Amino acid sequence: MRNYEYIIAGLPDLEFKEDNKKFSYEKIRDIIKSNCPETEAKYIDLLDLGNDENNLSEKFYASALECENSFIRNYFKLDLQIRNLKVIFLKRQDLVVVPSNSKIEPDPAEESQLKIIFGMTDLVARELALDKFVWDQVERLTIFNYFDINKILAFLVKARIVDRWNSLDKKTGEEMFRKLVDEVRGTFKGVEYKEK
Repeated sequence: MRNYEYIIAGLPDLEFKEDNKKFSYEKIRDIIKSNCPETEAKYIDLLDLGNDENNLSEKFYASALECENSFIRNYFKLDLQIRNLKVIFLKRQDLVVVPSNSKIEPDPAEESQLKIIFGMTDLVARELALDKFVWDQVERLTIFNYFDINKILAFLVKARIVDRWNSLDKKTGEEMFRKLVDEVRGTFKGVEYKEK
């Protein structure tokens, strides 16, 4: 049963405090996953696999790019493009080879944006710009999705970004957290947001 509106409504109250103990990517992911049918919970597992650098290989990307779920395919296509462009631009040696059975042509507008981002000399500003780029692309990938697994997967990608910035920079993390809360509230009015 795919009652994603109830999954979103069932999320813990989203609160942001200075100690930020209420927000946990793992906790939110586990709540969501426990309420998803097994046939779709596997996409959450795949998303988590792709967030671990040790799992990224030609084999992983080949599997992700052939996934029946459109969000997984498009997200990891974007991820692969970002990583490879970063490697090329920064002249590193850890290029991820594009699977031979896929034809990935970078979008010229996206490539142009990424080149500007990778050209930034301030490392923190560059990472923030890159995460904002991913956030916007994930939003674009799910613009016509409502209460389905793709919207949930996009939410989890954004929640991981928020979680990362909470540990790096509380002010930036708070801004991203508020944006995530606003997006969820805009999609479904049943999620409470308590600001203290």
